[in-house]
Amino acid sequence: MKKSHINAAPYTRQDKDKKIIFDNPTRTKIFNLFLTGKHYSVTDLSKLLSIPDPRSHIRYIRDAGYPVSDYWIKTKFSKYKVYFLHIEKGRTNGNS
Repeated sequence: MKKSHINAAPYTRQDKDKKIIFDNPTRTKIFNLFLTGKHYSVTDLSKLLSIPDPRSHIRYIRDAGYPVSDYWIKTKFSKYKVYFLHIEKGRTNGNS
């Protein structure tokens, strides 16, 4: 089983300046949601953006070098991952 990305390095102001072009508007929307600092499940992202499965878009964002972290939520009847952008403490949206 693949280990969780919870220990990814935090997002910093330098990351904001990366020369990354999101060639897909859905990836940009997902990334902008992550910049809010909130945590989202696949179901949350699917409902908010009206897309069937955001996991491949999350993979592209990670491959671009952005620290998208995740963790498992376990309930009595289900188990699912929650994703978020690991933002450096004391900073929001890459601003000082």
